[in-house]
Amino acid sequence: MQDEPDREPGTSSRSLPTPHDRLFKLLLSDPVRAEDFLHMHLPVAIRNLLSDKPPVLVDGSFVDEKLGLRQSDLLYRVELRTGKEAFVYVLLEHLSKPDPRIPLRLATYILRIWERHAETLPDGRLLLPPVIPFVVYNGQRRWNVPLSLFELVDAGEGPLRELVRSFGYRVADLGRMPEPRLARNRGLLGGFLTMVHAYRHPVAVRMLVRILHLLPDGSDLEHAALEYIFATYSVDWRDMANAAREAKPDRWEAIMGTIAEDLLQRGEARGIELGEARGEARGEARGEARGEARGSLRARSEILARLLERRFGPLPARIRKRIDGATPEQLDTWLEAVLDAPELEEVFRKSVRG
Repeated sequence: MQDEPDREPGTSSRSLPTPHDRLFKLLLSDPVRAEDFLHMHLPVAIRNLLSDKPPVLVDGSFVDEKLGLRQSDLLYRVELRTGKEAFVYVLLEHLSKPDPRIPLRLATYILRIWERHAETLPDGRLLLPPVIPFVVYNGQRRWNVPLSLFELVDAGEGPLRELVRSFGYRVADLGRMPEPRLARNRGLLGGFLTMVHAYRHPVAVRMLVRILHLLPDGSDLEHAALEYIFATYSVDWRDMANAAREAKPDRWEAIMGTIAEDLLQRGEARGIELGEARGEARGEARGEARGEARGSLRARSEILARLLERRFGPLPARIRKRIDGATPEQLDTWLEAVLDAPELEEVFRKSVRG
């Protein structure tokens, strides 16, 4: 069979550009969690056709690049009890409401899978492996899109309708499932709950505690879920700190530090990109370096102000002025102090470098 080599669980042939993409792929790249997902969400009749061997992740993505900000996908090779093989294609639709074009897009992606994994027999005939398509959806609105490409075709009744063949698929509408039906694996359940509550505002502290309690300590999955939460949730910094303290009392400070560092790095990256662009436009290497440095410093100031506002509310003008005029060393010290200072002024009293 003409295909690309299998990849190790957790690796990818392309970058992970968004928090939802990163979380989804970390969740289901793990073979144990992937097997649990298929066991929980495939129809029993289909599940009974599979052998006891775990699914194998196959390299490659079939989503159009322009849709990468809202869709992610994974492809598994599975063995049938007959000894033959099939594929399970899982597409994450990360929108707050269903996309009516999903059946059409799925048909396109399945054709791409067949193009890559078709087998040419010795007599020249082409053999296509079965592909079981699956959509994972975590939006707030109920999934109301037809479950088959056939249902989109305006063929009326009669012979023409019978001519059109069905491209059916399954949907795991996570937001409509009770928690026991989401997953048995703790990490998978924690990741799915993270995704489900992205469109539910406000998110209760109890749910944040529940999610953090389920995620493996210090794992890439925990990190990806935290990144996802701060990228998609309307969550208060203090609520997150309280949840982390309750769920993982021995690690809550490390968790909050990780979040602050991620926010800082994303802010710095945006600042550096702006600085490079300005320097490039001027055509001056020296100007580019100055722009890059200013962008990085400005990003740190914005992250510090954001963290302070989350903990202590709107900042007085004098505090904002002090932050805007700070050195990189002062900003680093204040960013460390913001995690455990009991009041706003204490953040700046702890500064020993500026």
